[in-house]
Amino acid sequence: MPAIGRRNALRATLIVGAAATGIPVLIGCSASTSSGGSGTPSVGSDASRGAAVDSVATPAPSSDASAEGELLTPRDDLVSPSRIQWDSWRLIDPTTVEVSFVGGSPTCEGVSVELRETPQDVTINLSTGVLPEMADGDCPAIAVLSAVRVTLSEDLGEREVRQDDISE
Repeated sequence: MPAIGRRNALRATLIVGAAATGIPVLIGCSASTSSGGSGTPSVGSDASRGAAVDSVATPAPSSDASAEGELLTPRDDLVSPSRIQWDSWRLIDPTTVEVSFVGGSPTCEGVSVELRETPQDVTINLSTGVLPEMADGDCPAIAVLSAVRVTLSEDLGEREVRQDDISE
């Protein structure tokens, strides 16, 4: 077997073996900004910076979507927060949207939510950062599927759910 073939076979064996034992495995990363690749870019405004930014509409989930991952409570006291792209969303009730994303260990990392609502859409941006009580602690470098619930000021109705594009 050529050297490249052995390396890929070993990588596949390690990934499959780690996944089978329940060890969190991050298969790959992408600069994609939408779930399923069918988001529609549009231009919005970022009120906090006063600058035009791209935002991406994310298609509604199927009706059989189920909750996945660790449910986190949003916080506003995170240390060194940084913006992340979330992966998917589902409607819990007419005014509650659950957003799923890949984050770090929930014992060390938290999430904050920025919400902007208009009559046409709902923009949900997430940031993750270290919990203040763990700022000097030793946190494991693992990827965990997490979720956060966001309460809207009124029913979602026909509005689109989107997030600002941070890939640039």
